[in-house]
Amino acid sequence: MWTTEIKSKEITDGLLKVTVGFTDGKQTFTDRYETRSTQDANWLNDNIARRISDLEGVVAFADTIPVGIFTTIKAPVEVVVDETKLTPREKYAKKLEKFEKLTNTIKKGIINDTDVDFIATKKWLSDNWNINYFDLF
Repeated sequence: MWTTEIKSKEITDGLLKVTVGFTDGKQTFTDRYETRSTQDANWLNDNIARRISDLEGVVAFADTIPVGIFTTIKAPVEVVVDETKLTPREKYAKKLEKFEKLTNTIKKGIINDTDVDFIATKKWLSDNWNINYFDLF
């Protein structure tokens, strides 16, 4: 548990400087909070509370890091699907997934239903419709 102590406060050239000591019994240090303007009554409290929260988060995060040899993990490589090797059904499913994403993008107001990619995908789905694809919906 962190405890704090106001070590000093001074105004120099219109700048209020408040030095706050922090300790958890193992480590002790100071931080300084500064302002050139009037603050609300919670200014110092909010800054100190935020710092304590950050300190507790750092300790919790540090506990997740094992000590010892570290092996990096490469980011997954995006797999590019060769569409020429897809069955007609797989190709339809892939286009339908794209269409659903485009439709969601329209619903969110990012694009509209006159978007060229949306129109082309919709037309392709219509042109390549097969009743056997009904279960994909």
